[in-house]
Amino acid sequence: MSATDLRTNLHILIDKMEDESVLQAHLTLLSRQFQEQTDFWDKLDTPTKQAINKGIRQAEMGMKTDFFQFMEDEYGIAR
Repeated sequence: MSATDLRTNLHILIDKMEDESVLQAHLTLLSRQFQEQTDFWDKLDTPTKQAINKGIRQAEMGMKTDFFQFMEDEYGIAR
């Protein structure tokens, strides 16, 4: 079944539904689902985005560092 078919069937069922509590429950469920579809990237602050992009560029250039060594060098956190 295509997305268009699914939407059509949902519209038909919703149009026939009389129980307001069931309609409200579906509205709540669908609203939450829609809100959760925002890209997490859009919620990141600028310094975090810049750090991620820097890491991607470094990886693409073949500059790879052991995670544990990085944590020790950058933050003084040893294994």
